[in-house]
Amino acid sequence: MLKWLLWTVILGVSGLIVVNTVPYYSLGDNFAFLAEKGSLASDPLWRACFYVHITGGMICILTGPLLLWTRVGHRWLGRAYGLAVLGLAGPAGVFLSIHSKGGFAGQSCFLLLALLWWSATARAIHEIKNRRVTEHRTWMLRSYALALSAVFFRIFQLAFFAAGMEDEPNYVASLWLSFAASLAFGETLIAKGVAA
Repeated sequence: MLKWLLWTVILGVSGLIVVNTVPYYSLGDNFAFLAEKGSLASDPLWRACFYVHITGGMICILTGPLLLWTRVGHRWLGRAYGLAVLGLAGPAGVFLSIHSKGGFAGQSCFLLLALLWWSATARAIHEIKNRRVTEHRTWMLRSYALALSAVFFRIFQLAFFAAGMEDEPNYVASLWLSFAASLAFGETLIAKGVAA
């Protein structure tokens, strides 16, 4: 029962992230996230990386559950997921991390997350190319868990906001806790033998 509740929350928040991200493709500037970036939001390189990152992230959030729970189209979904991380969200995330809020604590968390996510996905692809299926599953579960840091971040941020925590400490605490929760969640999935 608890397992299904957890997955319902994860999938529900994942869906909300996708729904809330789609309006950015209007290319407008009337979004709070872009407004807080100030002149940086007008920089063509930053803006391009932002769109590349959210596109890759949405592909991962949408394909991840399908890769866990079905074999239908697994190879093609896996390729889409791998390309989304290695070619889109990961590299763009590295660039965006340098310009993220939260000072050094926020920037270093985003950078570490992007590098580990990219590395876990690359390792998963390396393992399947060498026909090591068990190792491939292990690293894909770690990769997907790291992708879910966006979900865990929003859960922590809302909880801390409800508890009255100020925005800046909330942001940094939510970042690092979501990173830790993602790592722990990945290892839990691996320990329970969840398919990937």
